[in-house]
Amino acid sequence: MKGREIMEETMLYQPIKCLLESKGFLVKGEIKDIDILAIKEDITIACELKNTISLKVIYQAIDREKIADIVYIGLPIKALRSHKRDLKSFFYLLRRLEIGLIVVEKNVARFEVEPKPFHRDKSIKKNNHRKKAIIKEFHERKNMITEGGTKGKKLTNYRERAIKLLNALDGLSYATPKLLKAVTQVADTYNILYHNYDGWFEKKEHGVYMLSEQGKKAYIAYKDVLHSK
Repeated sequence: MKGREIMEETMLYQPIKCLLESKGFLVKGEIKDIDILAIKEDITIACELKNTISLKVIYQAIDREKIADIVYIGLPIKALRSHKRDLKSFFYLLRRLEIGLIVVEKNVARFEVEPKPFHRDKSIKKNNHRKKAIIKEFHERKNMITEGGTKGKKLTNYRERAIKLLNALDGLSYATPKLLKAVTQVADTYNILYHNYDGWFEKKEHGVYMLSEQGKKAYIAYKDVLHSK
């Protein structure tokens, strides 16, 4: 059951991505802890994906209002059908909270509830520090592979840089941080090697690094990412 839920949430990503892109937004999945983040000029949209209606997704959406200009919840049509008796109340709650709703039916997404202001004098306190960090991660993330709704380890900007070192060491066998930095153009090469959060690297000798056994396995696991454009 758990595996099916993951697949369903991931399957919401592409239709919603297409919908937001049709409105001129650049869209990426799994930015920090946000399923979908879309940016156009100075407007940010956050969208949380779920396969059922629950308080958890409401709590998440409320939290996203602190860092995004517009917030949506993304649901499959069957979630609305199974909640049919209470849909009117659910829609009213979303409008009260100024949260929008995007529904996916037959792999096509549509706007079901628009997040229009409910009270003219309502002011949501923004967390500018978190917002800046999320926008920074969005723009620095080069890959378009990670889909919203993905569980487990995400392909973050940090991991992208670590993968570059992984790739370089596979070709060089071993190298100094200075050489790796020159080859990969990864500015924080030394810190990545020193902290070694994923256990991918090990010292061959003082000041010289090579891939660990975990690193060799990771190289195989990330081969598609390494060779993607």
